[in-house]
Order: sequence, then structure tokens, then C-alpha cells
Amino acid sequence: MSVSRLKAFAVSAGLSVLFLIVYSGCNWITGQRSHVGSFYFQWERAIPFVPFMILPYMSIDLFFVAAPFLCRTDQELRVFSRRVVAAILIAGICFLLFPLRFAFPRPHASGWLGAIFDWFRGMDSPFNLLPSLHAALLLLLIDLYARNLRGIFLFAAMLWFFLIGLSPLLTYQHHVIDIVGGFVLAGYCFYLFREPSLVLPVVVNRRIGSYYAAGAAVVLFVGAIFWPWGVLFLWPTIALGIVAIAYFGAGPVVFHKARGKLPWS
Repeated sequence: MSVSRLKAFAVSAGLSVLFLIVYSGCNWITGQRSHVGSFYFQWERAIPFVPFMILPYMSIDLFFVAAPFLCRTDQELRVFSRRVVAAILIAGICFLLFPLRFAFPRPHASGWLGAIFDWFRGMDSPFNLLPSLHAALLLLLIDLYARNLRGIFLFAAMLWFFLIGLSPLLTYQHHVIDIVGGFVLAGYCFYLFREPSLVLPVVVNRRIGSYYAAGAAVVLFVGAIFWPWGVLFLWPTIALGIVAIAYFGAGPVVFHKARGKLPWS
């Protein structure tokens, strides 16, 4: 069934409101803390500051608002909206549990770009870094636009999305670890919400499942010891946990295997 414009508008408005509430609320709550740490690599100080990149950075809002109108079926709209809701809520929880701030001063831009920066920074706080919701939503948008655009429009959109992907670093809005975290978050949103529903036979093996569960616990413990570097251990922890869940009864459906191949997410 095709998506009505009214339904697409309602979804677009709802997702936008959810984003504003969660993002602004987390920023405000973190701003009340007496101390908020930071995490970055020293070589990131060599990343150039490119004022022009604020335009691609801010333009993601337009793609975000327009995205529901590209969905061709109710199922596609439902899957996309669930992915976005999950990304926003999970990121919000991470912002509150592991608050971080940008580590070094952001340069001042002059001219009309400087005016845009001043206006933007007046609304945004240097918090809500890990995972980068900007990066997570970008991958969700790329997937949707790539499936619904063709020809020169697809090429132009992907080229602009590439600039959007670089913009958080070149405008000093995010550190590298934030971007990686955002991509990981998007990967699990792709994994959790898919269009085809798979029904496969289930063979329970709690003994093997216990091995994977124990491995997940060990990796999580190591990650906690070396936090915030331990954020890199979240991916293998969740991966081992998913395999454990499969052996405990969820079955091979957790792998979303199709035509003999496993998806990247």
C-alpha cells in the first residue's frame, strides 16, 4: 500500500519532535552536571577546521524531514520510523549514562559563515557526543534515499551525504570515536528492524549459549575496566550476546541470513 502524504507528514513531524525533545533534554540535563569529561585522540587536533562544512552539517535536517515522503509503502515507512526512534532513544540513554563534551576550543569563523556558526552554537551545547546521532541518522537516511532515488538525483544525494559524513569532524562538532559509535548504533538499528520477516526452525542449545553469554560478560567486564576506551568492546559484547540469544531459543532468525549470505549489519 502506498504512503499517503498525510501519514508521511505525521511521521515526519513526530520524529522531528521526538528528536528535539530527547536531544535538547539530554543537553540540558548534562549541562547541569559539575564535571563532564571528554575523550579523543591527540592526532585529532590536526584535523582542519572548515567553516563551509557547517552547511552540509546543518542540511541533514532537511533530508531528515523529507525522508518519510520518499517511502513507497507503509511497511517501508514503518521500518524507517522504528529505526529512527530506536536510534534517538538509545543515543539519548547513552548521552545520559556516559556524558562527554568536545575537548578543545572551536575556532571562530568570520563573515556570513561565522554568523551561521554563532547562531547554531547559540542553540547547541557541546554535549551529546557519543554515539553521534548525526552519524547514526546519516546511515539510516543513506539507506532510504539510495533505495528510492535514481540517476543523477541518486549521485547528487550520495555526494552530498559524503560531505555530511565529513562535516561533524571538520566543524569540530564531534570526535572520531563519536562517529564510530554512531555507525555502530545505526548498524544495530538496521539489524533490529528489517522489512522481511523470517520464520526458521529453532534448535535450542543452552550449553553453547552459555559459552557465548560468558564470553559476552567477560568482554563487557574488560570494556568497563578500560572505559572510555572500553566503548570499542561494546560491538563484540553485543555480537556475542546476540549469538547467545540465538542458542537459548531465538534461533537463526537473529542472523537475518538470506540466499546463503549474512548481511553486513
